[in-house]
Amino acid sequence: MKRNVIFLVFIILLVLATISFAANFNYVGKEELYRYSKLNDTYPPLQYQLIREINDFKVASYINNGIGNLYISHGCVHISPATSFILYSILPLNATVYIKGYNLNPPDNLAEIAELTDLVNSNEDIQNLKYKCSDPTGLKLVLYPQKAGILFLNNKAFAKFNVMSGPEFSNYPLQGKDEKGLVFDKNYAEPTPEGMFRIFKKTDYFYASLYPDTSLLKQDCLMVYKDNKWKYWDEDKQLWASVPVNIAEDLARKDDSFTMLFYEIKRDKDNNIISARWGGHPFGKHALMLMDDKNVITSILIHTNGQLLLEEQEMLYYITDMIISDKEKTWDEFVESHQPLIEMRYINDFIQNPQNSSFADNKSTAFFKLANNLSLSAEEKLYVPDYYYLSQRVTRATKYKMTYAFSSADKRVLSEWRISQDKMIYPKFYGIYYDIFSYDLSFRKSASWYNSLRITWDYVQPLKQEFMVYFDKNNIESPIDRGKVCFSLLSNRLRFGTVSSLYLWLFLKGM
Repeated sequence: MKRNVIFLVFIILLVLATISFAANFNYVGKEELYRYSKLNDTYPPLQYQLIREINDFKVASYINNGIGNLYISHGCVHISPATSFILYSILPLNATVYIKGYNLNPPDNLAEIAELTDLVNSNEDIQNLKYKCSDPTGLKLVLYPQKAGILFLNNKAFAKFNVMSGPEFSNYPLQGKDEKGLVFDKNYAEPTPEGMFRIFKKTDYFYASLYPDTSLLKQDCLMVYKDNKWKYWDEDKQLWASVPVNIAEDLARKDDSFTMLFYEIKRDKDNNIISARWGGHPFGKHALMLMDDKNVITSILIHTNGQLLLEEQEMLYYITDMIISDKEKTWDEFVESHQPLIEMRYINDFIQNPQNSSFADNKSTAFFKLANNLSLSAEEKLYVPDYYYLSQRVTRATKYKMTYAFSSADKRVLSEWRISQDKMIYPKFYGIYYDIFSYDLSFRKSASWYNSLRITWDYVQPLKQEFMVYFDKNNIESPIDRGKVCFSLLSNRLRFGTVSSLYLWLFLKGM
């Protein structure tokens, strides 16, 4: 869950996700295409090359690899949006799930196992995999917390995917500090339990009483300001209902300093938000619910989350911009025209050489170095309070199954930050310890975005050429219209939809 730290990618997402390329289409099959073409004499010439380039582009796989590390959970198993959709689509109920202990590693041949998202490029691929996985007795899902997940078919490793579990040590995540001292999350973060489980339910909406506000609204839910209140459309009750108070208060901000995740934000002439979509559901979409070997329903879910779903959309925005832009001829020129990418490049360079970098952010670099056991400069040390160093010592002792003895200097730190020496002291220090790694995650995620987009730049050049031909033939000159066309077509491919000539033509007519 979100911690009160500077997540570079998170900030980028909040700023840029307000740009909306909204369109949603369904796949049109060959039979409908044939029938429509016979009935309509004005049907345009087929653009086979553009269609082939779009359908060959494994955009879901590129983005899946690009969004980088997943976020640590409160005990569930986090997976990427694309992986979540595939597993939700192909796995049958009663499929067996084994969650291994934190001390166990995946098999040595992990690198040789195919990536799950690389095996899927169309809905036909999804259906084929669903057929292969239709017998729950012939498959199993094996999850290694914080390391990897492997799908086995007939006792053979079939595909792998990234996973992130709960923390190794139970803790109260650090949220920040106020005048009274450190502030911790009221919800306990626990290790993901090991054992054998079964999938007993698949759901596209999960409400959790621990998160009554953020899990109430479905991911992508439309919220509007009407009758002097913020309301959302309740699909089950078919009526407009009031948005939770915390979300409504966040939407009242005028400076975009949101604490929650929104997108497709629209404002009136006075800069007041009049509508937005909810992007912060903690369980995202396509969650798998588990039952243990005693047929008891557990609180463990295998799921993605709203933040990762929006990061996926944000990376698609960059890819769209690569395709529709006719000004930047090289990758470096493209980077120079996008300030967030410039910052990502600085971070990527910093990771390559942390001790000799021009990246100037002493607070963030300090915590990155702390997480990676690197020496800090004198300036960087000023940004690291003593309780972070203490949390490292306490957690290190726990890892080696030792009891940490607090020195008189340690006790002064406890007193200064009002950390009570009670039974909750260890979970709080573990929470501080894991907060250090949130900076490491942010940096590595930014570097992953940068390197993935750099690779994608070269790959999409043939697709860009075909789009330009398409735009010219159909007199689509506006960058906004070009962005809408490109983003919408590629969004359809995110969930492995296939583009047809009729699809293109109907889209053009609807603009």
